[in-house]
Amino acid sequence: MFLITPLQHLFRHPAARSRLQTEVRGLWLLAWPILVGQLANVGMAVVDVAMAGHASAQDLAGVSIGVSIWNMLMLGLIGLMMAISPVVAHHVGAGRTPQIASDVRQGLWLGLGAGLLAMVAANLATLVFDSMQLEP
Repeated sequence: MFLITPLQHLFRHPAARSRLQTEVRGLWLLAWPILVGQLANVGMAVVDVAMAGHASAQDLAGVSIGVSIWNMLMLGLIGLMMAISPVVAHHVGAGRTPQIASDVRQGLWLGLGAGLLAMVAANLATLVFDSMQLEP
């Protein structure tokens, strides 16, 4: 006695298989640029670590701290800006398309302000490192 899994059911019916292929193709078209970007980020981090590791342990530690601060700032900004997508989706779903432009504009102003604050915070990080009295 064999149990039929949901995937086996999809592959038995040509219409369901065609629909699945269409969905997978559409998902792939949306996902591949994100995949390339993420792989590029990881590749850049690997190259940074390899180059700093060949210089010295202190350089590797400095790069690691810098990357940690950079990632914290970037992830915070990305999280903040991701809030715009559900707001726009809510307006589209409710049929209130004229309000989309206003909310996107507000999101861009929010992103500009947050980006400037992050830039100032990143530049002020040198004061924190100077107060640690680390060897150059």
